[in-house]
Amino acid sequence: MFHKVGFLTADGVPLPALVAATHGKRKKAFEADLDNMIRRRLMLTENELRDLTYQDSKTNRTLLLANVQSILEHPHSNERYSFAEHAFGSWSLEHIHAQNAEPLTKADQWDSWLRLHREVLVRLSGAGFKVDDLLDRIDEVLSSVPIAQDDFRSLEHDVVQALSTHEELGDDDEHAIANLALLDRVDNSVLNNSVFAVKRSHILERDRGGSYIPVCTRNVFLKYYSPADEHQMLFWSSTDRACYVDEIVRVLHPYLTPEEGTDA
Repeated sequence: MFHKVGFLTADGVPLPALVAATHGKRKKAFEADLDNMIRRRLMLTENELRDLTYQDSKTNRTLLLANVQSILEHPHSNERYSFAEHAFGSWSLEHIHAQNAEPLTKADQWDSWLRLHREVLVRLSGAGFKVDDLLDRIDEVLSSVPIAQDDFRSLEHDVVQALSTHEELGDDDEHAIANLALLDRVDNSVLNNSVFAVKRSHILERDRGGSYIPVCTRNVFLKYYSPADEHQMLFWSSTDRACYVDEIVRVLHPYLTPEEGTDA
């Protein structure tokens, strides 16, 4: 009841309207009403869910409900979704893996971006990846004050390529729900425009420090939904994206609208 009422109020349903809906109802009937309200708020078929993008108004709602429903699937857990954190606006829709840093336009942002990504490349180098030349180029650019835009843009492309899976991704893939999660809305445009590995380090650091991380977001960066033999902790692959969307569909199945021409 806490999570269903919490989701509906977080999604804009006035609490007095929910109170009014309890009148003359037994608990089971009221819970059924809550489920119907949630279903009407979502109003998505499976195919429509899979096609959601960053621009769609229902994407944030869908990911919020996926987090809530994932917690409800574990009745013996003491974990609750923090609607207080949600109400304070601490979480927003963000890309899991950003493929470019075009929104960054200042030399100090370029410096911070390169330093964050350098840390990940050093780990790759220690794991046997051939990135030493790239590290040398980063060090050379960082030694220039201020950093020139042309130097940064050329290097940015190669850094992102080194920290991606070399799959051809279009804009549709980058902005699809498979590449989106509820992330901490920190006032840090550098972090928001970073690759998966950089964001993963940030999320895990905050989790270890006791910060509240929505369950699906935590699971994404732990590769919880991905097959064990596909685990590459520094990359967000097409397999990872497919498994993530499959899990969202699975957990929200009770609230999805049947496809036209199919039985409920």
